[in-house]
Amino acid sequence: MSKQIKMAVRPQAKPQADDWVENRSPEPMPEPRKKTKRLTLDMDQDLYTRLKIHCARHQCRISDLVRLLVAVEVGPPQDGTCE
Repeated sequence: MSKQIKMAVRPQAKPQADDWVENRSPEPMPEPRKKTKRLTLDMDQDLYTRLKIHCARHQCRISDLVRLLVAVEVGPPQDGTCE
């Protein structure tokens, strides 16, 4: 007794897909990620609640807002002194 298995025919390749792969424009390379450091801070509960509400209304993450505010306050790198 021999067992027979029916094999399905492989679907034909779509020419649109091949054309897209061969003629697509290259995507720009993303910037390499910089090394990061973790920052932990204690904050008053009321201030944290207002911060969270602000970020929810402006559809941003708390970490992104804090990074932006620190960068604005600190400014660009200078001679290493703290003012």
